Amino acid sequence: MQEILRSLRTENNYSQSAVANYLNISRQMYNKYENGLAEPSALIERHSKLSTVLFDEIYEEIFWSLEK
Repeated sequence: MQEILRSLRTENNYSQSAVANYLNISRQMYNKYENGLAEPSALIERHSKLSTVLFDEIYEEIFWSLEK
């Protein structure tokens, strides 16, 4: 997962801070996700349960909406 996160972020020229701000988490926490020290799926799954949106939709939204 961390390779995917880093690849998507760098391919789109986003800083860790920009992605972290969008996700409403600290840059340090996002860094842990990218380095495999924390599992981001738990955060995404929690948010999907709260908003009753499917996991895949949230994952897609995180990266595609940053391009807008």
